[in-house]
Amino acid sequence: MRILLQFPEGLKQNAIQYAKALGRKGHEVFLSASPCFGACDLAIDEALAIKADKIIHYGHAEFVRSKLPVKVEYLEYPIAADLAFIAKAKNELNGIKAAALATTVQYVRLLPKVKKSLEKFGVTVRLAKGHFAKYEGQLLGCDTGAIANVNGKIDCVVYFGAGMFHPLAIENDRVLVLNPVTKTVYWITEEIIRFKRRRRAMLIGALGAKRFGILVSTKIGQLNLPGAPRARDELRKCGREAHILVANYIDSTAIKNFNTFDAFVNTACPRLGDDYELFEKPIVNLAELGELLKLIGDTKG
Repeated sequence: MRILLQFPEGLKQNAIQYAKALGRKGHEVFLSASPCFGACDLAIDEALAIKADKIIHYGHAEFVRSKLPVKVEYLEYPIAADLAFIAKAKNELNGIKAAALATTVQYVRLLPKVKKSLEKFGVTVRLAKGHFAKYEGQLLGCDTGAIANVNGKIDCVVYFGAGMFHPLAIENDRVLVLNPVTKTVYWITEEIIRFKRRRRAMLIGALGAKRFGILVSTKIGQLNLPGAPRARDELRKCGREAHILVANYIDSTAIKNFNTFDAFVNTACPRLGDDYELFEKPIVNLAELGELLKLIGDTKG
C-alpha cells in the first residue's frame, strides 16, 4: 500500500520512526512536508498527486467526516501526565460552585481523572461537546463549544493543558489553567481580556477600510465557499469594494503583495486572525462580519 504520512509541526521529528515501521510491513511510504495546522488540514492534494492509497494523519482526532477522495486514518497522540499538581488548584477554586473542564485531544483521556480530582474540592465539573470536536471537553482552535454549551451554568473554566493558543479562544473571562508541563496553576483572565481587546481593535481598524480581500482556504476542513460570496456581497451593499482571494495555504507574505487591500475578511481558520501583525492589515473573521457591518451602518447613520 502506498501511504502518505502527515504530521503537525510539533510531531514532525517523529516521522522517520513511523515511516520505517510501516516500511518494514511492506508499505511504500511518503512524508508530507507541507505545513499542517490541525485536524482540518489534510494533505489531500499531495495524496492525489502521488496516487496514495491512504493518508495517515497523526496527532489529531477525527475532524473531517465528509466523503473524501482518498482514505484518511486519524491517529491520535495521547500524552500522559502526573496529576498530583492539581492539588494546587484547591485554593484557587475556593468559592467556585461549578466549572467547565476542557483540554486538547492530547490530554482528553485524562479528563475523567482530572474531573474527579476537582470534584474533591466541592466543585461541580461540567463536560460538554463542541460542534466539530470528537470528545466531550475537547477544544479546537475553531470550536470552543465545550465551553459555550455550558457557559450559563458555570462560574469559571478550568483548562488542562499548556500554551495559550486554545485557552485564549475560550468564551469566558475566568479561566484557570492547570499546566501539566510546568505543573503550575494560574488564572489567565487578564490575557483573555487583552485578546478580546485586540479583536475589537481589529474591527475598529477595519471600519475605515474601503477595499476588502475575502480570504478563502481550499483546505478540505476550512473551505467555506458559501460564506465568501456572502461576505463580499454584504460589504458591497455597504459601499465597500470586495474581492475573493483563494489559496490552499494562506501565507501572509503572499497576501501582503496585494497591497491595494485595506483589510481582510477571513473565512478559513478563525485563529488566522491571531497573526494580524504578520499581515499588517486588519483581519476580521467571518463570524465578526455582522458586527463590522453594524459599525459601518452606525457611522452612516
